[in-house]
Amino acid sequence: ACAHSIYNAFTTLPQCHQMYHGELVAFGTLVQLILEKRQEREVEEVLRFCTHVGLPTTFGDICSTGLTREDLMAVAAAACSPVNFMASEPFPVSPDQVYEALVAADARGRSFRETNRT
Repeated sequence: ACAHSIYNAFTTLPQCHQMYHGELVAFGTLVQLILEKRQEREVEEVLRFCTHVGLPTTFGDICSTGLTREDLMAVAAAACSPVNFMASEPFPVSPDQVYEALVAADARGRSFRETNRT
């Protein structure tokens, strides 16, 4: 639910239009795992897979022009819109929670990349 809501929401930003559906859903999966407070091993598994196959794990992978706080809040609000699927999460989700999960996913992706350089 969250992963596809994140995809739909990122498509509202013109600077993200070059991204493929699966790329944004992959990043949305990281956001969903963090939003749902999943175990660290699950987050690491998805980060490892995404990194291995070249899927985005950071905002820099999604948008080379940078994303502002306002951009991310717009994404969070759109993701929580009734036209998306966020209401399918097993708990109520606010735009503020989504914003925090977006920022945390980006930070985790950057940290993972830094720690796992080869």
